[in-house]
Amino acid sequence: MCYNIPMYDLIVVGAGPAGLMSALVASEYGFKVLVLEKNERLGEKMRLSGGGRCNISNDLEPEAFLKNLTRGSKFLLSAFSTFDNLTLNDYLEQHGLSLKAEDHNRLFPVGENANEVVSWFENQLAGNDVEIRTNSDVEKLLVDGADVKGVSVNGEEIYAKKVFLACGSNAYPQTGSNGSGYRLVKPLGHKTTDLMSAVAPLYYAKKFRPVDLLKGLDLNDVPIKVISENKTVFEIKHDLLFTHFGLSGPGPMACALAINEHEHARIRLDLSEIYPLDFVVAGRIKINKVLTAVMPQRMAWAVLNLANVDESLKIADMYKEDFEAIERVMHGFEIPIGGTFSIDKSFVIGGGIALDEIKPKSFESKKVKNLHILGETLDLSGFTGGYNIAIAMISGYIAATSLIY
Repeated sequence: MCYNIPMYDLIVVGAGPAGLMSALVASEYGFKVLVLEKNERLGEKMRLSGGGRCNISNDLEPEAFLKNLTRGSKFLLSAFSTFDNLTLNDYLEQHGLSLKAEDHNRLFPVGENANEVVSWFENQLAGNDVEIRTNSDVEKLLVDGADVKGVSVNGEEIYAKKVFLACGSNAYPQTGSNGSGYRLVKPLGHKTTDLMSAVAPLYYAKKFRPVDLLKGLDLNDVPIKVISENKTVFEIKHDLLFTHFGLSGPGPMACALAINEHEHARIRLDLSEIYPLDFVVAGRIKINKVLTAVMPQRMAWAVLNLANVDESLKIADMYKEDFEAIERVMHGFEIPIGGTFSIDKSFVIGGGIALDEIKPKSFESKKVKNLHILGETLDLSGFTGGYNIAIAMISGYIAATSLIY
């Protein structure tokens, strides 16, 4: 098939963090870039990050950063040898996006507004004469043999020397993130691994008794384990919120992928670390008062409920078995989980284009020459805390710099 002369050096499909970063870096090297975005404006999903404040990155040391990824940490070793999260943070600062650190090493724009980040990208791209077309939903990739030549969008064929696919996943489809990247590369022989919620709230199994007691209660830096077949398959120490439906907050949401990957999984909290108990007290004090000295009343009721200990009992009237039951619950506060929120309500997806089909040093497809696949379209994911936006931007930077070689 004969294709026209390329109109652009690079077409970027998708204006999320991966696509925007790749367009910016490529334009800095003088390449003529076109960005195609299906929505009316850029960065729709990014605008929701961090509750609208945009948790853009994380300033953990790179080795620790990679340990907080649920998928793709080994694949990213090559990229991180060139451009890691700390280098990314420096790049953003040096280009005028001021960042501030919060708990758990999370980084936000100083203005605490996600729109500020999108505006920063828009200004940077405008200054480098990057062409941006919104309301432009790519219908198919134009391929000659095993070489991409451009895209078809809104009935128009546009040609370029390179195409970067940065369409995101199918999490939060109301932002336009509908998994179109998977569809576009399927005819080219790329396979998509199983998709599942990777960062999402959890809902209780029906048999969890203290639901009404705990809803609305939040715990800070509590040790959380995912237990399956009496083995710990995942653990994290982070914040947690009990809701009317289940568990939310960064700790439980980070457990979503492990919940989906293992049958009959349940959550186990170690409350003893955040609520140290001391039973060596006057014998006439009631057990409920001992517990409420270190924890909220509702949590005390829940502990005693699960331990089957009467809250009105005085310490002097309790048996050894009662103390042991409370200790067991404190060290292993178990919550049966019915599942996670569905993919369309998940913050991050586990799964995507298989990494063994991608060159780690450039993010170029091994199947189609001059096609690079970036960010969440790939089987890359991390916990909440700035990891996912950071690895998306890192993939964009690495792909863009590969153009100069």
